[in-house]
Amino acid sequence: MFQFIHDNLDFSHKVDRASSPHDEYWKHMHYFYEVFYFISGDATYTVDSSVKKLEKGDLIIIHPGRFHFATVNRNVLYERYVFKFPEEAIPASFREKLQNSGTFFTLSGRLLNLLTSMDEICGKFSDEETSILFMNHIQDLLIYLLQNEKAIQKVADNPISSNIIKYIDDNITENLSLKKIAEALNYSPSYLSNIFKQNLKTPIMQYIRTKKMIFARNLLKRGTTPEQTAEMLHFDDYSTFYRSYCKVIGESPSKTRKNI
Repeated sequence: MFQFIHDNLDFSHKVDRASSPHDEYWKHMHYFYEVFYFISGDATYTVDSSVKKLEKGDLIIIHPGRFHFATVNRNVLYERYVFKFPEEAIPASFREKLQNSGTFFTLSGRLLNLLTSMDEICGKFSDEETSILFMNHIQDLLIYLLQNEKAIQKVADNPISSNIIKYIDDNITENLSLKKIAEALNYSPSYLSNIFKQNLKTPIMQYIRTKKMIFARNLLKRGTTPEQTAEMLHFDDYSTFYRSYCKVIGESPSKTRKNI
């Protein structure tokens, strides 16, 4: 078991005892990549409109801006690897291929050895050296994984939630409202709200606000000013945008621009 946190990397091999997992791990989305590998336990994983009962060997690539959570049985030991890293850690030439990849995979053989060998690395090198070795392992894993079509798992989507999420993604810079989305998709606002909350366990407007903040970070990375970003995303005033951004991203818009 290990946990390694350095700069923008957060890599861990975790085991939760029977009393420690919550019924539903924190429901959220973030601006970085997360690679999740399931070893043992009784867990079901939701990524946007896809839901899968996990089996040993399942690997999940959670892309930036994708809502996800695990529903876990408290009474069963829950073991997994979790790797979190910024998309900038992936070479630009490979980033587009990764962005267009699937979500659920099956890991075995040499690729599994790449992952489990990280336990032997942690603690034997400096933080800088460990960061390099870990990212080399992750890049190797992803490159070989995406070349193996047999590793890709086809997981059925909830069609209604999938349509809602696609509409939000396609219109993220618009002034989105429950009424507007419902009219566009030919549902009543109450039905759309209820089905979304039922499937993703979160209110639709909260989902939209979080996704807008992740999109805002991408705009800031490309040089858009915070004020322009707030206007593009249809915030009535900058202070509301500022508070939302700090809450979701964990830093101010100006700090994001400075860091990048």
